[in-house]
Amino acid sequence: MKYRLDPPLTARDGRVLRVLGVARISTINQDPLSLRDQGELLQQWIADHYDGRFELNTVATQGSGEHLDRKELIDIQRRVTSDSIDLVVMEDLGRYLRDMQAIAFCGLCVDFGTRVVAINDHIDTGRDGWEDNALFAAWRHKRYNQDTSSRIKQRLNSRFSDDGGVFQCAIYGYIKAPGARSDRDVQKDPAAAPIYERWFNLLEDGASYEEVADWLNANHVPVGPSCRRTEWDGMMVGRITHNPIIKGLRMRNRMHTVKHNQSGKRRSVHCDEPHYRPCPHLAFIDPERYDRVLHKLDSRNSKHRRKRVNGRDPCANRPKRRTTWPGQHSFCGICGRQLIYGGHGQKDHLVCKGSKIYRCWNTISVDGPTAASKLAARVLQEIQALPDFDKVFLEKVHQQLDEGGLAHRQKIAELDRKAASLERSQSNLLASLREYGPTPLVKADLDRVMAELEDLNFARKEAERAAKAQVSIPAMDDLKKLARAVFEELACDSAELGRQIKRLIPRIVIYPYRLCDGGGQVQRARFTLNLAPLIAGGESIPELARYLSRELEVDLFDPPQRATYRVEAVRRLAESPGKPQYEVAMELGITETAVNRAVALDRKMAEMGLKDPYLPVLQPPEGSNRLRVHQHARYRFEPLGRFEDEPEVEAIPEAPEELNSAPEAA
Repeated sequence: MKYRLDPPLTARDGRVLRVLGVARISTINQDPLSLRDQGELLQQWIADHYDGRFELNTVATQGSGEHLDRKELIDIQRRVTSDSIDLVVMEDLGRYLRDMQAIAFCGLCVDFGTRVVAINDHIDTGRDGWEDNALFAAWRHKRYNQDTSSRIKQRLNSRFSDDGGVFQCAIYGYIKAPGARSDRDVQKDPAAAPIYERWFNLLEDGASYEEVADWLNANHVPVGPSCRRTEWDGMMVGRITHNPIIKGLRMRNRMHTVKHNQSGKRRSVHCDEPHYRPCPHLAFIDPERYDRVLHKLDSRNSKHRRKRVNGRDPCANRPKRRTTWPGQHSFCGICGRQLIYGGHGQKDHLVCKGSKIYRCWNTISVDGPTAASKLAARVLQEIQALPDFDKVFLEKVHQQLDEGGLAHRQKIAELDRKAASLERSQSNLLASLREYGPTPLVKADLDRVMAELEDLNFARKEAERAAKAQVSIPAMDDLKKLARAVFEELACDSAELGRQIKRLIPRIVIYPYRLCDGGGQVQRARFTLNLAPLIAGGESIPELARYLSRELEVDLFDPPQRATYRVEAVRRLAESPGKPQYEVAMELGITETAVNRAVALDRKMAEMGLKDPYLPVLQPPEGSNRLRVHQHARYRFEPLGRFEDEPEVEAIPEAPEELNSAPEAA
């Protein structure tokens, strides 16, 4: 029996009613069959209220109705604004959202001539007064959710206070029997008593959480039964140390959630009034001793916390700052890990991440702004020296472009053959569905074939776009202008510079070096500069990429005077034999001592057969008063592996013993 609506449903094109259905379940605990039931309800409702042909496309998802950043919401709005949907239908308005944004969505649909029907909420935007029903429905769904949450919390808090219930996740040292409902059914593990005793002894003696974690791992102490990790770390030790159940006091409601209205998601914040329940039979540490140790730890670690402003964290709810270049682009040449900001307590200095966790001995930090300016200057110098394109080179590039077009056409033909085969398989599977019904095996094969067809269609579009793309080789002067714009117009501390340079310099590897006559360690960067990505489609042309690629090496430090003026001082002394060194010093504007050291450095290089005064440091320094991370008890050298731009050390002579001496004042 048909139920006519007033006004009736009408198709935009007069032939087929195009309907968008919305179905949703909240959590993984809900039955997925509910999505199918919602889809069948929508199908039946449209069949009961419309006589003509209709096409129903249902968006079935799983997620909280309060989250405003769900991907399906953007997809639904995009379809509505495309003027291709006649009707949006759902079981109730809460299937879309539980907040006032659902009412705004109904207004959006009305603006684009799309009708909205929420069956159980009796909402129909085709009738006058739909706003009142939508407003009441949105409030009701939100209120029901809040009431249910409050009722569950009140019930759980009552169980906790009355009989010690709600004992959920047991930490290390506690045995929760299957079916246990209260803390009276939980027992201490006798083997954990000496572990906790040693744990708190270490903390009283000044050990850090990380050192306690290392001791636990070294003695193969298992983590808690509810822990997803397999080894201890400092954060886990800190959390368990601050859990008062260790002194026989259970705590609940330490945290609670508040809604973040911009995203609709809930965030955990500290509760002002947590609930406590004494459980003396679960205590491992005497309460007086526990409180004394916790007070000592909090006092010791308070200097590392961010200072509060009016009782609040000044950086709370702020987005994290994007790492400026060359951060996240630089890697240690010794262990292969990234260089991170914060070296030696200086927020603008980069240092190997491995040295922070005692897995690398390269502890020399790099001044980030200085490194950025030196790298940019070296790249600009290389750009200025690029030679013009010659005729033979351009002929090779155009030949590769022709070969690339042929390859794209062959790829499109191959994709068409695969698509035709999949379309035949799809037709056969559809025939099987009509004959035998929706069996699970056939449906799974059909889903697989449809997914492969979608991937093939996307690949074909990309191949067609690449085949149609016209790669135009600009003049060398124009290319230099494009490259200079990247390094000159953008500030070294801007995130945009990092994104642009990432295309040209994908990886910067930094190695420690030292002067051959001794002194402190310094860092030198090696990287490949490739300007081909500045040309649209240029990275796909091997000949162009080879022509515009350069292997560069940049000093990320200011050399001492004996290295800076070595060549000039030696040249002037050689041109005028017998000339006093103090006269050369006056001409260069440096001291006579600096000239003397420059000559000694040149003599040392000649003895060792070196052209570069700097030698790579390949072993941890011995005898240094500062670089001693490799002498720490927790140190264990664990490189991530070899990489292509590792220094060539075979042809370099051995460094003299003076290299391991203390740095001299240059």
